[in-house]
Amino acid sequence: MKFRERQLRGVLLPSLALVSLLTGVIGYLLAIPQSLRAVGDVGNALYASFRLFFLLPVSLNPDNFVWRLARWLAPGTSLYFLFCVFELPCRTYVLRLTATWFGKLHIVLGYNDRSRHYSANLSLEGKRVVVLCNRVVAREERLEMVRKGILLVHCRTFDSPALWLREDFSGLRISDAKSVNFLYEDDFENLSAFMTFCDCLKAQTSSDRRHLVRIRCRIRCADPHIRSLIRDYYEAFYRNEKGDRYKPELHLFDEDVLAVRNVLRHVPLHTVNYSRILPGVLPDRTEVWDVHLAVVGCNTIGVQFLLQAVNVGVIGRGGRIYLDVYDCDPKAESRFYALYPEIYRAAEINFHCVDVKTAEFDEVLREKSFTYIAVCFRDPVVAMGAMRKMSKLFRHVPIVVSAENGFAALCDVCRMENTTVIPDAAKLLKDRVIDGSDRLAVCMNHWYTLFAEGEDEALRESEKQGISVGAEDTLAWDEWNRTSEYARESTRAQAEHAVCKQDYIRFFYERYLFDGTPRQKAITYQPGEVRRYLERCEDEIIRIRASGQAEDMAAFLHRNPLLSGLAELEHVRWCHYMYSDGWTPGSLPGKPRSKDVTHKRHPYLVSWEKICTDFPETVFYDLISVTVLRSLSESTHEEEDIYSSTK
Repeated sequence: MKFRERQLRGVLLPSLALVSLLTGVIGYLLAIPQSLRAVGDVGNALYASFRLFFLLPVSLNPDNFVWRLARWLAPGTSLYFLFCVFELPCRTYVLRLTATWFGKLHIVLGYNDRSRHYSANLSLEGKRVVVLCNRVVAREERLEMVRKGILLVHCRTFDSPALWLREDFSGLRISDAKSVNFLYEDDFENLSAFMTFCDCLKAQTSSDRRHLVRIRCRIRCADPHIRSLIRDYYEAFYRNEKGDRYKPELHLFDEDVLAVRNVLRHVPLHTVNYSRILPGVLPDRTEVWDVHLAVVGCNTIGVQFLLQAVNVGVIGRGGRIYLDVYDCDPKAESRFYALYPEIYRAAEINFHCVDVKTAEFDEVLREKSFTYIAVCFRDPVVAMGAMRKMSKLFRHVPIVVSAENGFAALCDVCRMENTTVIPDAAKLLKDRVIDGSDRLAVCMNHWYTLFAEGEDEALRESEKQGISVGAEDTLAWDEWNRTSEYARESTRAQAEHAVCKQDYIRFFYERYLFDGTPRQKAITYQPGEVRRYLERCEDEIIRIRASGQAEDMAAFLHRNPLLSGLAELEHVRWCHYMYSDGWTPGSLPGKPRSKDVTHKRHPYLVSWEKICTDFPETVFYDLISVTVLRSLSESTHEEEDIYSSTK
């Protein structure tokens, strides 16, 4: 009996403890799939039970109880301490080994809320997930991801061919990948990474086909222009590929209406991408941020767009602007100063007299680094050549291309590049709608006045006339002349933004019903139907304002996601304009709804959600600026909107 007891205590129980410990550690480290995690928990419980009920009673000797207790507990405590210290690297290493050995790897590019949610769902399904992030993540956050069975691999930049061409990066092989998921979330680096990935994938196809696996590129993007750019770029690379065996699958996903609104509300189509300068939904940051800009060429369109973006993010916020201008015309500096004298007071400008078509231009740019690049030439051919050269030298820098002539041809060529082509929205508006005058701004100011004074019938009659206001309409022009210059500039900016809202309406109508339900099939844009819808909405807005019920407005916005998105887009545009002029959130002391003109503080410089809950009376003005958009198409042909000639 004593022999069996000694055998039980000396051989079987330690063996059971060792097996339980190894099972617990391995199951805890792997954490994928869920069945292994359960095995690990059982192993830990068995080991704890063994130490408590079998080993501890052996040490209960009155002579040296403390010594025996310490002898038995010290090794376990030390191992537990070391395990806590090296938990993250150990689990990371085990995840790398399992991903390498067992394959079926799912790569998620980008680290944001969407990618975390998507990768967590993949992990719960028992799949091995690797998230590539181009920023440093806190240890606690990394540990939380690893506990879910998700491996974080830090990359200095996504736009790196070496990352994809190497067979082994951070212990993982690209040939182990079963799917590569690009979760586009308003980040041009993700788009650039997808293009780089296509380059390298094709290089692997031509060099060593055994490393090429079936890749599924899942891109979730609501911007139709970006979606078209991605698809065109993808098709161009595999146009001459024989067969589809080595051609990766490309899936472009439309998001729901809320995601569409979230993308387009602060990145309006055909305007500068504000999100690169102002991170987040609203430009509410407070830190000082310097911007280094490169302007290649000096035509007025591109410079005006570039400076508009810079003003939104920098002027009035304490940052400095460093502007490098490259032009072969020696008179460019004097001409630039004559056109934009105010820029010299806000920016440090360096002119470089160099021809962009020579090797000297490459040498000048070799040691440069920029935040933003604008290619601005009158000749689209020269603009295209300069754009290609800048795109090769600075692939990670967003590039804006603008040309006064041949814009349509330039768009077709530049769709293949990692470049944003933008027309002059103000110029388009003046050419197609207001013929170089302030008629649209005058009309919008007049409609605002009628709406504020409660002249609903006069407002409807005035809107039926469209923007056909002339010099004989003395009432509208008198109101305009009595308005301050600051208010006039704000109204002009709102009028220029009408083209962006028209694009939003077109995109929404082709893919969704007015209540936000996705269409089974995309349809052609019908301005007449949209115009009648906006008329009905304006009548309901006027009725809700007369009733004074805030909950009715909330229900109205919920029923009409198109109007809600457009009103939010207008609110964000207004916030951009106010921030660029130096205004900050705040109000007069003791008057939470009054602006402080002296210190430039405005109570409505808050998020759209806060506006809808705390300041519902201002929602009416954002909505009325949207419903009057139907007057733009009324000024043209019956079934043609102001932007149809550019499509």
